Amino acid sequence: MPLQPTSGAVAITGFEKSCERRPRLSGITLGIPMRIASLFLSMAAVLMVPVHARAAVSGVPEACRLALAARWPSWRLSPPPRDYAAYAKQERIETNVALADFDDDGTRDAAVLLLTSATRQAQRRLAICLTRGNQAELHVVREPYCADGIGVVPKGTKAYDYERGDIVTYRANAVHALCFEKAGATYVLEKGRVRRIIDSD
Repeated sequence: MPLQPTSGAVAITGFEKSCERRPRLSGITLGIPMRIASLFLSMAAVLMVPVHARAAVSGVPEACRLALAARWPSWRLSPPPRDYAAYAKQERIETNVALADFDDDGTRDAAVLLLTSATRQAQRRLAICLTRGNQAELHVVREPYCADGIGVVPKGTKAYDYERGDIVTYRANAVHALCFEKAGATYVLEKGRVRRIIDSD
């Protein structure tokens, strides 16, 4: 494979801060019972948020999130298989969101591995959101070559193209879609179109 997946972590501190406050009622300090109630209220609030809004916690930029929701109102992040999920947890790897400048214009873009709905008929898609001011230009790969997870292939990386039997150099950051410990393909933007290169077999 031509890359090492990048890692990332998100810290959520809102509930921790809420637990530091000890509200008073009629001069009586409400301790553990109030904290337990606060925990259940926090959990309920999260469950009531639409799935595409909760995706922001995983690093999907707002413009990209809105563009995805406009096309697939009930989209959700595509979960990795168990073996890759275990590896990703150990290595602290983000499996379904990749952030980099994919069109080499100096602005950070996003790639998202997603399911088009929450139903059994959901289809897997790889979406690349190019930053255009406060909006996103969407490029969609309908059937990714691999779909266990995605990562970033850095600009300048050299790889072997198994379909064409040649060495390629990525002129911009690209998105690698992998089948864990099996194969993979890299998707690179060239002249406004997404080109697939099978570079792991």
